[in-house]
Amino acid sequence: MYSDKLVTLSELAGVPVKAEPHQSLNTSKGVVRCTELKICSCDEILENLKSQGITDHYNISVRSDDGQRHNTNTHILTFNLPTPPKEIKIGYLNVRVNVYIPNSIRCFKCQQFGHTIKFCKNTQICAKCGESHTEQQCFNPLKCINCGGSHTAFN
Repeated sequence: MYSDKLVTLSELAGVPVKAEPHQSLNTSKGVVRCTELKICSCDEILENLKSQGITDHYNISVRSDDGQRHNTNTHILTFNLPTPPKEIKIGYLNVRVNVYIPNSIRCFKCQQFGHTIKFCKNTQICAKCGESHTEQQCFNPLKCINCGGSHTAFN
């Protein structure tokens, strides 16, 4: 493949160059749901699935009533591909891969999306009514600061 040859390139038209794969554009994340993976360790999953381009793994876990964390059958896989495959082979199973869509980031100070309170330069906005006060002081009707709808900003 041409990209493999390009990475080994050290000179172009007499000029020294260094080519490297892009750190984030050449990877993608996908979600699989497979009960059989519940009992496997992360290292075991990575070792057995690396031939399919999987470079990282995260198992979604939940906290039970007794306070213990338990693994679920939902796994987030990182692929060394620009887009995740439609399915992967796990043992004798063909398991569907869904594109991973991370939760959006919302600032708890100004209620806008795309940044966190740590980097916010805006004024405090109530998440319930969209006015300039805290939620604890709010008795106004619900109004979303982002879309104007009759719901909270966190709905």
